[in-house]
Amino acid sequence: LVDEPREQLWSCATDSGKELRIPMNAGIAGECRATKQTICIADAYQDARFNQEMDRKTGYHTRSILAVPILSEERSEQVVGVIQMINKIEFDGEVGAFPEEDVRLIETFAKFLAPRVAKSVLTQQGKKMSEAERSGMRGAAVASKPAQASARINAIAEGDEDDE
Repeated sequence: LVDEPREQLWSCATDSGKELRIPMNAGIAGECRATKQTICIADAYQDARFNQEMDRKTGYHTRSILAVPILSEERSEQVVGVIQMINKIEFDGEVGAFPEEDVRLIETFAKFLAPRVAKSVLTQQGKKMSEAERSGMRGAAVASKPAQASARINAIAEGDEDDE
């Protein structure tokens, strides 16, 4: 998700629930946000835009990447988040490139998700938190635990988010 006041993209790792934050324009997700364009890369290490540092830190090896902007229709096509998928797993278990069919599917999902993300409590809490920080009230939190934030993201995606 885009955290405009902090100029960051943030997410929760799907495997650990750990909060992840990167500068808003960093990496493939940052470029996707900045250009409002889908980015599909078959071989990450052959693409100069790919930052290998995270792979070095984690021991993971990124091969293929699909990044799709989540564009808010209510905010004049403002990017409210980026869906980034890595390492397409083929039917034989091998890692392959994301085909056009996957690109279209995730772009459609992003369109469905956009209004929910734009109106979400997480987005609104992020704004409130940033306002509180500017006012000198440090320590406000979007969610008390990363796992709670992850659960909220899942609820939004599943359509269980209460409208306010």
